[in-house]
Order: sequence, then structure tokens, then C-alpha cells
Amino acid sequence: MSDSATLAPDRLATLRDHLRTPTARLLDHAQKLQLHAEDLGQEVFLPELYKIQSAGKHLLEIVDELVGPWAATIDDIDFARLRFEVRGSLNHTVGYIEMLQERADELEQRGFLPDLEAMRADCRQLVDVSKAPPPAAPTPAAPTAPSRLPASSASTATEEPPAAGTLLVVDDNVQSRNHLGRELQRQGYRVVHAGSGPSAMERLRADTFDLVILDVIMPGMSGYEMLQWLKADPKLQDTPVIMISAMSEIEHVVRCLVIGADDYITKPFEPVLLNVRIGVCLERHRWRQQEQKYLRQLEEERILSERLLLNILPKPVAARLRQGEDVIVDALPDVTLLAVQVLPFPPTDAASTTPAAAATEMVALLNDIFTTFDPLAQQWEVEKIKTHGHTYLAACGLFPPQPDHAYTVVDLALALQRAIATLAATRQRPLHLRIGIHTGPVIAGLIGLHKFSYDLWGDTVHFATHLATTAPPDRIQVSPATETILRDRHRFEPHELEIPGQGLTTSYLLFTDPPSV
Repeated sequence: MSDSATLAPDRLATLRDHLRTPTARLLDHAQKLQLHAEDLGQEVFLPELYKIQSAGKHLLEIVDELVGPWAATIDDIDFARLRFEVRGSLNHTVGYIEMLQERADELEQRGFLPDLEAMRADCRQLVDVSKAPPPAAPTPAAPTAPSRLPASSASTATEEPPAAGTLLVVDDNVQSRNHLGRELQRQGYRVVHAGSGPSAMERLRADTFDLVILDVIMPGMSGYEMLQWLKADPKLQDTPVIMISAMSEIEHVVRCLVIGADDYITKPFEPVLLNVRIGVCLERHRWRQQEQKYLRQLEEERILSERLLLNILPKPVAARLRQGEDVIVDALPDVTLLAVQVLPFPPTDAASTTPAAAATEMVALLNDIFTTFDPLAQQWEVEKIKTHGHTYLAACGLFPPQPDHAYTVVDLALALQRAIATLAATRQRPLHLRIGIHTGPVIAGLIGLHKFSYDLWGDTVHFATHLATTAPPDRIQVSPATETILRDRHRFEPHELEIPGQGLTTSYLLFTDPPSV
């Protein structure tokens, strides 16, 4: 080109860097997506990812051929051929990326999309760089999109280009520090300098950095000591660190990696290699952050799932279900059941209330009543089994067996009477309960695959429910078996009870004081 001779010699190195770095990123993204697709079993993504990797390797060969070390100045570069070769290779690559984006949307695998969009951005950068040699000084400019590449978002001429990341360069040598800083700024990074370990510690406490580039040999606090301090700080230990030193002996590299460094680069560094390794390190850190985010989300989902499961099942049953038991059933010889029936109540304004409004009011009030019962059942360690219509069923002595389960259930029944009296006073409307209690054997088990439920079966369940149905309002009616257990602590009066198909039998009504509000 006519104006190429006026460009500084280091523009050639910058050109190589600007071509090789996005190509290396493109390959890195494709390789990571390949591993991700294999982990997910999404083999449908693999053919295009293999093609992108092949195209990226071919592109590196083109760059090495046309902008290789043989070139001494910008005038040695055939930009017409470079532009033709790069665009030809990228047109196929962009086509593969677009196919993968469409496939990711169709299969709802949107975790692929950020990397695919980053790959398209790398393609745009390569097309722009191949058009002409880099300018004499870095000047922000909106990239011109090729015909097959999407245009970047609009920006005004006064906007600063976004930094690729904020890096902290720690080196006691001013010239080395400034040289490295200039190179990193040319790559689009925001760079902060520190001339010693203590100075770097202050900056790390005051600002947030995406990566630290740390010299190994420094007076006072060495790079080893600085690295140990950083990795011991819970707030900073995840910050990636690249060590840089003129020492290439393997023992120094190993020592830094053992302490916790992410990479080790020897001086003098190759700018392209430095930029690629920084990019890989930052990308790895972003993947770790994303992984930690997903792990936190998974833990939150696990806690929520556990909470929902425990709202449906007793804790021991939920544990057995998680351990893979297909059939969960227990024959329990001695438990006490509590059946509570809420007496029907009229709407607050029966004359003007529509059927729909009356139904809404009824369900809302039943919800208030039963959610008032739930914490009391937990307090008395009685297991709520289910609600059915106006009936609330709970049991004591299931998990684990309790020798005093009958006493516990009666105490809970008295607490429920006090609670309903308080709620009636608050709502300023009459609310009444019938309560039945029976002690005996039950069969307990888990039923169903979808919307499963834990339930109880047997005559004990039927009898407890019948006791609640036939109890006088605001009274607690117990079976003979329960009365025999409780007679040493409570007073009862006999009560005739008719059992369908069996005739009359004797039940017992508990003597209680009127509940106080």
C-alpha cells in the first residue's frame, strides 16, 4: 500500500498479533464448545465445530505464510491476497457459526450462544485487520462488518471502546513494567501498575482486577510471597495470576504453579503468545465463574426442591425416596391419629354473595385455618398427613415411634381449639371444630409417580375420621383404645356412637375448659 512505508516497524508485529490472537480465540472457543457438547451428549453440534477448528488451523497457516517472520516491513505484505484468503476462509466459518446458533435456539441449548457470538466477533475482527495494516497509533473506530457478518452495535465517535479486562501488572523494573503495560493496552486491556508487593496489595484491596501479572523476583516481598498472600485471601484467591520472569528453569515454574499460579511466562515474552495466554487464562476464569454460578443455582434449586419435597413427605420417607426405593410401605402397629373437621361456615354476607365469591371466601378461610394448624403440628412433632375438604388428618408415632404419642395428640388437639377460637375472634365470625382421636395400627406408604402422596390406610384411619364426623361441635371425641391410655391424665364422659354396619359402641368425650382467647 502507498502509505505503508510511513508506518513504524512494530506495526508488523501488531498486525501478526491482531491476526493470530482472534484466530487462536476462535479455535479455543470451538474446542471448549466441542468438550461442552460432548459432556451434554449433544453430538449434533460436533460436525460444524470440527469444521470450524479445521478452518481456524488453516487460517493460522495462511497468516504464517503471508505475515510470517520472513516479512521485514509492512511493504512485504500482500494485503490483497491476505484479504482474499482471510475472507474466503471466514465466510465458511461464519456459515458454520450461524448454523450452530440456529441449532442452539431450536434445541434450547442457549448456553452455547455466548461463545458462538464471541466467535463471530473474532471473525469480524479478522476481516477488519486483513483490510489494511494497523494504524500508527491506536484509535477507536467502529468496525466495518463484512457482508456475511452482523454489524456491531452502533456507537458514537466519542465513546471509548470497552476494555477487554482490567489487569494489574506488578514489577519492580519500571522499563519492564511500562513495556508490558503498553503491549497490554494495545490489546485493549485496562492496565494498572504496581512497583512492589505491598503496593500491589493496596491496589488489590481497593479495586477489582480480572487478572494479575506478577514478576517473580522483586526486592522486599518476592513474587512467591505475593502469590501466597493472594491465594490465602478468601476474597482474592480466585483472581487468576500469571507469573512472569526471566528464569525459565522448571523448578521455578513448578513452584509457582504449586502455590496457585494459573500460568508462567518467561522474559522476553512474545506479544502474540502473551496475549493468547492471557486470553485463555481470562476465559478459563470466566468459565470457572460461570461454573460457580451454575453450582450456586443448582444448590438453590436443590434446597428449594428439598423444601417442596418435605412439604409433601415426611423427612424419613423423602430420604428413602432419594435413595432410590421404588416401593415405600410400612406396617406401623401403634400410632395415634388426629382427625379435625372444620364445621361448614356461611359467607360473611350470604344475602349478597355470589356463588363464586362464596367459594373464594371459603377456600381462603380454610387456607388460613389449616396454615394455622401446620406450625402447631410441627411444634408438637405430629406429622401432617393430608387435608381433604374440611378435614385435617395428622398422626403421631410414625417417625420415630413415640411411647407417649396419644398424650401428644391430645395436647395438640387442645392447642388447635385455642387457635380456632383466636381466629374466630380475629375474623369476627363463628368457627367450630369437631375432633376425633384413635390409637391403633395403620399401613403407611407412598402412592403414585406423578403428584405422589404419602397416605395411611386401615380401620384406624376410618375410625378416627368417623370420630371427628360424629363429635359434637367444639368437642374432642376419642376411641376406647385412646381413652384407656389417657384416663390417668384426663377426664372423659362416655358417649354412645353408632358405627355403620356394627351398631352402637361407646366413645368418650374429653372434659375441657372453654378455650380462652
